[in-house]
Amino acid sequence: LRDVPELVKRVALSIPGNESVVSLRGAPWQAFLQRHASLPVPGDLAMQLAELAYQPHHRLAALSTEQLDELLNVCRRWIEAHHVAV
Repeated sequence: LRDVPELVKRVALSIPGNESVVSLRGAPWQAFLQRHASLPVPGDLAMQLAELAYQPHHRLAALSTEQLDELLNVCRRWIEAHHVAV
């Protein structure tokens, strides 16, 4: 679960011409995610990704299954919309 934000960032870095994405955080990162999404993303996706990466375990454990499923589905769709070399 904690690897999802890093995976999204790695995919973003693989998009040609977006080398500066590594330093994006907050509103600029959210704008990038929205600009490069094939479908609408939640307005707080960047914040949700930051929380996944940095919140204490007990805070993540408090998320409902529905919240986690929704977030993972959004991330999966965002990643799948970008064809990256592995």
